[in-house]
Amino acid sequence: MKVLENFSTTHTINPDPFLTEKEASRYLNQSLSWLRRRRSEGTPPGCTPGPLFYRNGKSIRYRVSDLEAWL
Repeated sequence: MKVLENFSTTHTINPDPFLTEKEASRYLNQSLSWLRRRRSEGTPPGCTPGPLFYRNGKSIRYRVSDLEAWL
């Protein structure tokens, strides 16, 4: 078995990770249904718009930096 040299320099952790919708709801202290309503129905007049989200097939993800900007 060959040992990988310089593994730590070639593999880095993503500094701006994606969160699932459940993780994002906990991060924002908002309910999961609130996030889903903002995505599907948009923003009702006089209400705060939801944070930016990304869709990959059926998966919904939120970037931590986008959640911070929204806060």
